Amino acid sequence: MNKWDEKLLEFWYTRVGSPFDITKDLGVLRLELLKHRFQRILNKLKVKLTQESKVLSLFAGTGIDAFALAESYGCRVVCVEKLEKLAKKGEKYARRNKLNVEFIVGDARRLLDLIDEKDFNLALLWGNSVPHIDIYELDSTASQVLDLLADSAPFLIEYFESTYSREYRPVVAEFDKYPTVSIHLDFNPMKGFAERLLLVFKESGLCEYIKYPYYTWSPWIIEYVFRKNGYRDVVTFIDEGAYVTAAFR
Repeated sequence: MNKWDEKLLEFWYTRVGSPFDITKDLGVLRLELLKHRFQRILNKLKVKLTQESKVLSLFAGTGIDAFALAESYGCRVVCVEKLEKLAKKGEKYARRNKLNVEFIVGDARRLLDLIDEKDFNLALLWGNSVPHIDIYELDSTASQVLDLLADSAPFLIEYFESTYSREYRPVVAEFDKYPTVSIHLDFNPMKGFAERLLLVFKESGLCEYIKYPYYTWSPWIIEYVFRKNGYRDVVTFIDEGAYVTAAFR
């Protein structure tokens, strides 16, 4: 067990994914908060988006990050999401709100097989998705994104420092529909992930559980991957408790 396959992803996001689900109250709240965050972050980086801009959103989920940008700037956003169920929720929201956001169902780690256009003005890997992938997969993804970006366009990654940080907890209460707890079991120093156990307690007294890998990251690792792949002007800063690393083509 060291990969996030579709079964594991679906188990996770149907149990503790409310903040990333545009059909949930927490998802709608996160959308409104992200509008302000993106405005602040893009201003900090001197990145300007217009109605003519196009953005690439990876591991997009139901598209909350994409909708925040599309509603704020009127730009076009192409979302790549592995789970069709999440993508369909996003497509429905985009149609209802007449937003220029589209979804491609597929593995974002194989971008060049999914995307047949280039010159994106911004690429995002947002919402602390990097714990789902290892350093080799991020390396490959960063390389492919570089081929799809316009000159001087940035790739932004948001994440929490978890290699050696107070952000990482041996036991975490992951409350959603049911009381849920995730527990640290072990750490694999060869692969760079912590093995954790997710317990979901039902009203009936039954308990669902699944083991999952939580890949650990720090700014120096993300920055190394960017520089290795030829990005320039790599910078990391903290915004609302999360790290944001930006790198430009």
